[in-house]
Amino acid sequence: SIHYIRYMDDFILIHPDKEYLKYCLTVIGKELAKIHLELNEKTSIYPLKQGVKFLQWRFVITNAGGVRMFLGKDKSGRERRRLRKLAKKEMDGSVQRGTVDQSFISWKANADRGNTFYQAQRMAKIRDSLERMIENGNESGKSAKGRT
Repeated sequence: SIHYIRYMDDFILIHPDKEYLKYCLTVIGKELAKIHLELNEKTSIYPLKQGVKFLQWRFVITNAGGVRMFLGKDKSGRERRRLRKLAKKEMDGSVQRGTVDQSFISWKANADRGNTFYQAQRMAKIRDSLERMIENGNESGKSAKGRT
């Protein structure tokens, strides 16, 4: 049986037969070409055991058949950069005090939907380091370990 998952312009086809998926890819490509669209370069066929990146989450099937959901690495990197920029803006007064903490809380609420305990711990340490930097007026933008 084929499984089809779609959200807006992102979709996944799951089927045990790789040749059938190749056929589907060809048909989809032809249909899109008719309306002057094309699949992007990220489109590929690969084993489900590698996990699936979908909507900025990585879904992995466990040996027991369960599904674990991890936040994409690019999402964490983007939040680290956002927190650093907000910390600098808090220090120069261009944003309200507490903006770094509010951004972190928002990110964590989304992250808590998946299996992100360790990612959230690392991000909390970064947030804490930036909060100390803001309190001390240190403009270096680096944590004690230099990895913010």
